[in-house]
Amino acid sequence: MLAARKHFTRRNYNVSKIIFLHYRTAKNNHLQPQKQRQSIKKLKNTLYNKV
Repeated sequence: MLAARKHFTRRNYNVSKIIFLHYRTAKNNHLQPQKQRQSIKKLKNTLYNKV
């Protein structure tokens, strides 16, 4: 159980890091906030499904 929790936190960290990077690039590309939010949601889903 301890190992599983460790893995889960590591996974969360990776996902949040990727989302942060995505946000930063989106800001640089001047996306509309609504579109950006949708893309973040989509990204989150795909990442969680992959892992």
